[in-house]
Amino acid sequence: MKKTALVVEDDPNWQDDFRLALSRKGFEILQASDLKEAKELFLANSEEIGLVVMDGCLGSNSPNSMDLIKNIRQTFNGPMIASSGSKLYLKELTGAGCNFMFHKGGIGYFDELLEAILK
Repeated sequence: MKKTALVVEDDPNWQDDFRLALSRKGFEILQASDLKEAKELFLANSEEIGLVVMDGCLGSNSPNSMDLIKNIRQTFNGPMIASSGSKLYLKELTGAGCNFMFHKGGIGYFDELLEAILK
């Protein structure tokens, strides 16, 4: 697996948590805080990206990243982790193309999820 991860997350605390967890697994991190920045980073680095972590609600209280997920999925076949505090939103994100779910609550579960993906 390519060792660059695109993390699309607007919450600074979760940005730090994801960065630390992915760094421990040897990933270099590309960080986007909004949909425009995420799209630009993906287009500029698509050949290097091996994993995407996608927040459901960027600058919003409702899910708004489904179009970006669908756009990325046109060329990216690797693991894409939906990240949300809402189980309902996680279902929407997986319906758009994410193939793993992370319910925000504890970064320990994210570490376990990464282990399963990387096997």
